[in-house]
Amino acid sequence: MYNPLVSIVIPVYNGSNYLSQAIDSALNQTYKNIEIIVVNDGSDDDGATEKIALGYGDKIRYFRKENGGVSSALNLGIANMKGEWFSWLSHDDMYTPDKIKTQINRLNYEIENNQADVTTSIVIGDTQFINKDCKYIPRHQKYLKKKSYTGLQMLLEVFSGYYISGCTLLINKHLLDNAGEFNTELKYMQDMEMWYRIMLMGCNFYYINEKHVLSRVHPTQTTVTGKRLGEKDAEIVGKWFPAQLINKYAGGKYLLLEYYYLTLLRNVEFTANIIKEELKKENKLIFPVKVKACAMKLYGKFRPLLVLAYYRLIGNIKMKYN
Repeated sequence: MYNPLVSIVIPVYNGSNYLSQAIDSALNQTYKNIEIIVVNDGSDDDGATEKIALGYGDKIRYFRKENGGVSSALNLGIANMKGEWFSWLSHDDMYTPDKIKTQINRLNYEIENNQADVTTSIVIGDTQFINKDCKYIPRHQKYLKKKSYTGLQMLLEVFSGYYISGCTLLINKHLLDNAGEFNTELKYMQDMEMWYRIMLMGCNFYYINEKHVLSRVHPTQTTVTGKRLGEKDAEIVGKWFPAQLINKYAGGKYLLLEYYYLTLLRNVEFTANIIKEELKKENKLIFPVKVKACAMKLYGKFRPLLVLAYYRLIGNIKMKYN
């Protein structure tokens, strides 16, 4: 039986409200060969976050650093982890008790039945969204249909609307070492940029259709500053990703088209414009593409309103009949 050490890394900044719940969920794992690393990213809450972390004593490994963003905190945690496998846990999220055990069991199955190469393996699952009081909340999600995917196949799933939640992943450290660190220049896309790099390198995803991550949804407000930072991230990723995609795969130009459609569908116009320029260079922005792009753009603008109307309708029906 394959029984590797798993490192659960928890980056935190001013997280005194929920940090103990995250740490407790990690400590309560039924798979016991784990270490828990908490990285305090320069919290300025009068020591509240640090006090909680230090209260766990030698049950966790605690690091404190100057504030540099979640990427830098993850990088520090990964650099100091002793485990063969990396599992990310946001300070305001939680794992179910069987999260790691279920993923290790799946790895053992793939090793015994399919001679899986653990050094290129990632186990991925689903997410249950919760509110500040840990109550389940409905949220539209796309689920995977197959049990395993190559990096390219997963990339196609992402291009068709699947969202990879970083905390659901169990990643072999060999992949992270080869991919390099999380990009500290990025503030919003640091996780997806890393997954893009790993998928382009070549890897295998093993999917478990179970929800072992409880992801807390906070009331948020999009700010002008936040939008600008997101656009800056898109510009940084846009400088390398389209070209790498084209160079890596024979059908890379067509994959880039799918990515273009996805950005329009998600109403991410800034990123779409970057990809549009790359498509122009490759002479792929022909008339049928422009027509489909217009349709995607329109749907992308109206889809949030349609989804909101749907969930309001479902909510009203539940209130009426419960």
